[in-house]
Amino acid sequence: MTLEALEAELGRLRDTLEIYNLQARYNFLIGMNLGDRVPEEVFAKTVSDVSLRNR
Repeated sequence: MTLEALEAELGRLRDTLEIYNLQARYNFLIGMNLGDRVPEEVFAKTVSDVSLRNR
């Protein structure tokens, strides 16, 4: 495996871990009945094309 392939794989693994951690944080907040904290603690705040709509 080349260095470039290893770096790409490491990037994918780090991204996957970040997603797992985000899902765990969301599930924790919902499970603890703290859903009102989800928008502030889970969703991106600095990305211009991300939004949250309440249903």
